[in-house]
Amino acid sequence: MEKKPLVTVLMPVYNGEKYLREAIESILNQTYKNFEFLIIDDGSTDNSKQIIKSYKDSRINLVSNGRNLKLINSLNKGIDLSSGKYIARMDCDDISMPRRLEKQVNFMEKNKDVIMCGTGVKILESKWKRTFPITGWENIKYKLLIENCIYHPSVMIRTDVLKDNRIYYDSRFIHAEDFELWQRISKKYKIENIRKPLLKYRHSTEGIGRKYQKEQIEMASRISKQGLSEYNIILNKDYVRKEIITKEDILNAKKQIENIQKENHFTDYEHQKILAMLWLSICKQGVRYGFWTLKVFYSIKNVTLNYISLMDKNKLFIKCLRNFITKKQ
Repeated sequence: MEKKPLVTVLMPVYNGEKYLREAIESILNQTYKNFEFLIIDDGSTDNSKQIIKSYKDSRINLVSNGRNLKLINSLNKGIDLSSGKYIARMDCDDISMPRRLEKQVNFMEKNKDVIMCGTGVKILESKWKRTFPITGWENIKYKLLIENCIYHPSVMIRTDVLKDNRIYYDSRFIHAEDFELWQRISKKYKIENIRKPLLKYRHSTEGIGRKYQKEQIEMASRISKQGLSEYNIILNKDYVRKEIITKEDILNAKKQIENIQKENHFTDYEHQKILAMLWLSICKQGVRYGFWTLKVFYSIKNVTLNYISLMDKNKLFIKCLRNFITKKQ
């Protein structure tokens, strides 16, 4: 009988005592058993280390940094220390669903050309909220030029691709290091998402993303600008990440996208697809304006909206409809 491939579950911990037991037990109780659980304690000053040591499971490999090296250094250290064929990321405040590793390993074993896959997630703070990420390598590749579409703690990746090519998280992109890494990887390798939620994701106010939200947005803007500029697509503002987008913003973005297309005469599929996806992302920010946004979305010139799936168009319609109905009430 063929032995199942070893998985390294990589989980950095820094003062994560509040939800740590839930996170650890969600991994130890996986239906897929052939894994090492590499936990890197990044100089915690709470009871995190004691909690980890209380588990006597031989699959746990606790590594202590001794001092706080920060997340990016801990992740890169984890890549070097990983023994598995695959690295599965995990955060110390999330919960992996019981069949997460099993389903991801099966997917990666069946799809040898895919080097990384994320999954859908269930938001822990909401009883019903689930996210179903974009799928298809081409869609993901272009979407990653605009915004992050992969949940970091849901990722499973082939270890040898990282190690053989010296691919690491870049410390210059702190608080958005995953977005930059996925964008970089997608230029050379195939990435996929499993739509089914396999992770319970904690979107709490205590998370790094919330604590450094402003810095994260600024860094994500920089990464997106860098990616789009390689295709000669440059906007004067980051409309996708604006906290409050005005009608004027949407009209300005529309004009800029139309001018980019007009000046460059992009006729190739790649540019048309990227421009269409960029325009959709901007309009999604303005669904509060109801059918006005929908009308503006379909009025754009020189951009082929056929490159946007019917499902995505329907989602935009439903969100605009909801806002229209809410305002009427």
